[in-house]
Amino acid sequence: MPLEVVFAYLEPKETVYRIPCGQGPPGYFYRSFYFSGAGSTIIDEYHPNAQSLFDIASPTQAAEYVMYFDIVLSGEQGNKQFVITKDQYDRWAEQCIKEEDNNKTSAVKELTVTSLGDSYDVQLNFVSGSFEYRHYVVNRNGTIERLAEEALGHCGFAI
Repeated sequence: MPLEVVFAYLEPKETVYRIPCGQGPPGYFYRSFYFSGAGSTIIDEYHPNAQSLFDIASPTQAAEYVMYFDIVLSGEQGNKQFVITKDQYDRWAEQCIKEEDNNKTSAVKELTVTSLGDSYDVQLNFVSGSFEYRHYVVNRNGTIERLAEEALGHCGFAI
Protein backbone atom coordinates (compact mmCIF):
# COMPACT_ATOMS: atom_id res chain seq x y z
CA MET A 1 0.00 0.00 0.00
CA PRO A 2 1.28 3.49 -0.74
CA LEU A 3 2.32 5.67 2.17
CA GLU A 4 0.80 9.12 2.41
CA VAL A 5 3.49 11.77 2.77
CA VAL A 6 2.83 14.02 5.74
CA PHE A 7 4.57 17.37 5.75
CA ALA A 8 5.07 19.50 8.84
CA TYR A 9 5.00 22.86 7.01
CA LEU A 10 4.21 22.35 3.34
CA GLU A 11 0.60 22.54 2.31
CA PRO A 12 0.24 20.36 -0.79
CA LYS A 13 -2.22 21.20 -3.53
CA GLU A 14 -2.45 17.42 -4.01
CA THR A 15 -1.83 14.59 -1.55
CA VAL A 16 1.56 13.01 -2.22
CA TYR A 17 2.01 9.23 -1.87
CA ARG A 18 5.11 7.01 -1.84
CA ILE A 19 5.29 3.37 -2.88
CA PRO A 20 8.32 1.04 -2.62
CA CYS A 21 9.50 -0.04 -6.08
CA GLY A 22 12.74 -1.86 -5.41
CA GLN A 23 15.44 -2.59 -2.89
CA GLY A 24 19.13 -1.80 -2.88
CA PRO A 25 22.00 -1.50 -0.37
CA PRO A 26 20.54 1.58 1.37
CA GLY A 27 17.07 -0.04 1.65
CA TYR A 28 13.86 0.41 -0.30
CA PHE A 29 13.64 2.73 -3.29
CA TYR A 30 10.40 4.67 -3.50
CA ARG A 31 8.49 6.45 -6.23
CA SER A 32 6.26 9.34 -5.31
CA PHE A 33 3.07 10.31 -7.06
CA TYR A 34 -0.12 12.33 -6.67
CA PHE A 35 -3.58 12.19 -8.21
CA SER A 36 -4.64 15.01 -10.46
CA GLY A 37 -7.86 15.03 -12.45
CA ALA A 38 -8.63 11.55 -13.79
CA GLY A 39 -5.25 9.92 -13.23
CA SER A 40 -2.05 9.78 -11.26
CA THR A 41 1.11 11.75 -11.98
CA ILE A 42 4.53 10.40 -10.98
CA ILE A 43 6.80 12.99 -9.42
CA ASP A 44 9.97 13.32 -11.45
CA GLU A 45 12.42 12.66 -8.64
CA TYR A 46 15.45 13.54 -10.74
CA HIS A 47 14.11 16.90 -11.92
CA PRO A 48 12.19 18.47 -9.01
CA ASN A 49 11.92 21.76 -10.90
CA ALA A 50 9.47 20.06 -13.27
CA GLN A 51 6.82 20.10 -10.54
CA SER A 52 4.96 22.96 -9.02
CA LEU A 53 3.02 21.17 -6.30
CA PHE A 54 3.62 23.75 -3.63
CA ASP A 55 3.68 27.50 -3.21
CA ILE A 56 6.60 28.25 -0.90
CA ALA A 57 5.45 31.04 1.38
CA SER A 58 7.72 30.81 4.45
CA PRO A 59 11.28 29.95 5.49
CA THR A 60 10.12 26.70 7.16
CA GLN A 61 8.34 25.62 3.98
CA ALA A 62 11.47 26.36 1.93
CA ALA A 63 13.63 24.26 4.28
CA GLU A 64 11.22 21.32 4.27
CA TYR A 65 10.86 21.49 0.48
CA VAL A 66 14.64 21.29 0.01
CA MET A 67 15.04 18.45 2.51
CA TYR A 68 12.30 16.35 0.97
CA PHE A 69 12.28 17.09 -2.74
CA ASP A 70 15.92 17.80 -3.53
CA ILE A 71 17.72 15.56 -1.05
CA VAL A 72 15.38 12.67 -0.24
CA LEU A 73 13.82 12.26 -3.69
CA SER A 74 16.55 13.29 -6.14
CA GLY A 75 18.12 9.88 -6.40
CA GLU A 76 19.62 10.06 -2.93
CA GLN A 77 17.43 7.46 -1.24
CA GLY A 78 18.29 6.08 2.14
CA ASN A 79 18.47 7.38 5.66
CA LYS A 80 19.40 10.98 6.25
CA GLN A 81 20.39 12.77 9.44
CA PHE A 82 19.91 16.49 8.98
CA VAL A 83 22.29 18.56 11.05
CA ILE A 84 20.04 21.31 12.35
CA THR A 85 21.92 22.81 15.31
CA LYS A 86 25.47 23.99 15.94
CA ASP A 87 25.94 21.26 18.58
CA GLN A 88 24.90 18.56 16.10
CA TYR A 89 27.27 20.01 13.51
CA ASP A 90 30.20 19.98 15.96
CA ARG A 91 29.45 16.37 17.00
CA TRP A 92 29.26 15.10 13.38
CA ALA A 93 32.32 17.13 12.32
CA GLU A 94 34.34 15.54 15.11
CA GLN A 95 33.32 12.04 13.96
CA CYS A 96 33.44 12.56 10.17
CA ILE A 97 36.13 15.10 9.32
CA LYS A 98 39.52 13.36 9.59
CA GLU A 99 42.89 15.00 10.19
CA GLU A 100 43.69 15.10 6.46
CA ASP A 101 40.40 16.98 5.90
CA ASN A 102 40.83 19.42 8.81
CA ASN A 103 40.58 22.49 6.61
CA LYS A 104 37.07 21.48 5.42
CA THR A 105 34.24 23.26 7.15
CA SER A 106 30.69 24.13 6.22
CA ALA A 107 29.67 27.68 5.37
CA VAL A 108 27.04 27.32 8.11
CA LYS A 109 26.83 25.18 11.24
CA GLU A 110 23.03 25.11 11.44
CA LEU A 111 20.05 25.22 9.11
CA THR A 112 19.94 28.77 7.74
CA VAL A 113 17.07 30.17 5.67
CA THR A 114 17.11 33.77 4.45
CA SER A 115 14.32 35.52 2.55
CA LEU A 116 15.44 37.03 -0.76
CA GLY A 117 12.18 38.72 -1.70
CA ASP A 118 10.58 36.26 -4.14
CA SER A 119 12.77 33.34 -3.05
CA TYR A 120 14.57 31.80 -0.08
CA ASP A 121 18.27 31.05 0.41
CA VAL A 122 18.62 27.68 2.21
CA GLN A 123 21.88 26.30 3.62
CA LEU A 124 22.13 23.05 5.56
CA ASN A 125 24.29 20.05 6.40
CA PHE A 126 23.39 16.36 6.42
CA VAL A 127 24.92 12.96 7.00
CA SER A 128 24.38 9.98 4.71
CA GLY A 129 27.59 7.99 4.59
CA SER A 130 29.30 11.31 4.00
CA PHE A 131 29.03 14.60 5.84
CA GLU A 132 27.82 17.23 3.37
CA TYR A 133 27.02 20.92 3.05
CA ARG A 134 24.38 22.12 0.58
CA HIS A 135 23.29 25.62 -0.54
CA TYR A 136 20.05 26.27 -2.47
CA VAL A 137 17.71 28.97 -3.70
CA VAL A 138 14.03 28.01 -3.52
CA ASN A 139 11.57 30.15 -5.47
CA ARG A 140 8.04 30.74 -4.28
CA ASN A 141 6.71 28.62 -7.16
CA GLY A 142 8.62 25.57 -5.87
CA THR A 143 11.61 25.51 -8.19
CA ILE A 144 14.94 24.63 -6.60
CA GLU A 145 18.41 25.69 -7.70
CA ARG A 146 21.39 24.04 -6.04
CA LEU A 147 24.11 26.68 -5.76
CA ALA A 148 26.75 24.63 -3.96
CA GLU A 149 27.49 21.26 -2.44
CA GLU A 150 30.59 20.10 -0.67
CA ALA A 151 31.58 16.81 0.91
CA LEU A 152 33.08 17.70 4.27
CA GLY A 153 34.11 14.22 5.39
CA HIS A 154 33.27 10.53 5.30
CA CYS A 155 30.97 8.89 7.86
CA GLY A 156 30.83 5.31 6.58
CA PHE A 157 30.02 4.05 10.07
CA ALA A 158 27.14 6.51 10.53
CA ILE A 159 23.46 5.98 9.81
